[in-house]
Amino acid sequence: MRQPIDLFLAAGQSARCYVERDAVCHVVSGVLRWTAGPRWLGELPFDDPCLLQAGMVRRQSDAGWVTLYAETPVRLRCHGLSPVPARGRLRIGWRARLAGGWQVLAASLLWRRARPE
Repeated sequence: MRQPIDLFLAAGQSARCYVERDAVCHVVSGVLRWTAGPRWLGELPFDDPCLLQAGMVRRQSDAGWVTLYAETPVRLRCHGLSPVPARGRLRIGWRARLAGGWQVLAASLLWRRARPE
C-alpha cells in the first residue's frame, strides 16, 4: 500500500482528485465538502455531497473523480489518491478516439490529393 498523502486546503479552495477504489480519507482538521461524480438513480443523474468535519473518515467505494471543497481551512490525510498523468502525455477515452479519427481523416485527404487523376 502507498504512503498516505496529506492535503492542505485554504478556506474556499477546491480541488479535483482521482481516488482509487476503496480509498480512505481522514479529515484531520477543518470542515470539508466531499462530492463524488454523478451517479444514476433510475433515469436521473444525481450527486450526493457529504459534509465532513474534523475527525470524520470517508471511504470511497469505487474509483473516480471527486471534488473537495474546504468550508474552513482543512488538513486531509488520504490513502488511495491515485497519481494522474499529465494531460498532454497520455490520451485516454474519447480524446484518443478523436485524435485517432482525425489522423485517419487527414491521411485519407492527403492520399486523395496525392493520387493522380
